Amino acid sequence: MPDSQRLIQWAAKSGPATEKLIETVLGSRQHPQQAYRSCLGILRLGKAYGDKRLEAGSDCFTFVLIQYHTMEKAKR
Repeated sequence: MPDSQRLIQWAAKSGPATEKLIETVLGSRQHPQQAYRSCLGILRLGKAYGDKRLEAGSDCFTFVLIQYHTMEKAKR
């Protein structure tokens, strides 16, 4: 299983938005290892749809994910 830095490096090959998304997903869990499968799934989308589409989707999804975690923290 890859480590966090390797996942971030793979994401950076697709672009900065994908890199930011992977960093956000890794940071959203108490232990980064809990997010590895999610990150691998996201990166696998790049093979299916291409890096350009993955990058565009990552940009939108990072915004939504950050908003969600902000609201979750506000509930506590």
